Amino acid sequence: MAGNKRKVEVNQNIGVRVMLARRKAKLTQKEVARQVPMSPTALNRLENGLQSVSGECIAALARILHVSADWLLGVADEDEDGAMLVMKAVA
Repeated sequence: MAGNKRKVEVNQNIGVRVMLARRKAKLTQKEVARQVPMSPTALNRLENGLQSVSGECIAALARILHVSADWLLGVADEDEDGAMLVMKAVA
């Protein structure tokens, strides 16, 4: 059960970072989803921590949103420009 809780927490953190980067890039979910490619519904579920994401998808999102894959995964606290992005803790 603890493993599932950790997976949900990781998914939520990735989702928040995708949403922050998407908004910073002034892109809609539909625009990003078309480029990944994935459905807008799947991107919405990802941003809300309800869907896991593949490494291939992380790479595509990083490229489209101009952030590092490390930042999306929570390994780094900066985007590619070196700007610190503040995140609220996901409960």
